[in-house]
Amino acid sequence: MIEKTINQLGVVIKECKQVETQAEENEKEQHDTQLRINQQHSIYDNGSPLPNIYRKRILDLHH
Repeated sequence: MIEKTINQLGVVIKECKQVETQAEENEKEQHDTQLRINQQHSIYDNGSPLPNIYRKRILDLHH
C-alpha cells in the first residue's frame, strides 16, 4: 500500500515537472515574440510605447 502511494507520488512529481518545463518554454517563446522597436529605434518588450503627449511631458519635466 505504501509503495503504491510512493509510486503514485513519483508519477505526479514527474508530471508536474513536465508541465513546469512546458510552461517555461511557452513563456520564453511568448517573450521572444513580444519584442518591439519604438520611435527612437530602441527595443522594448513590456507593452506599448507611450503616447507622444506623455513622452513630451516626461522630457519637459526632465529638463
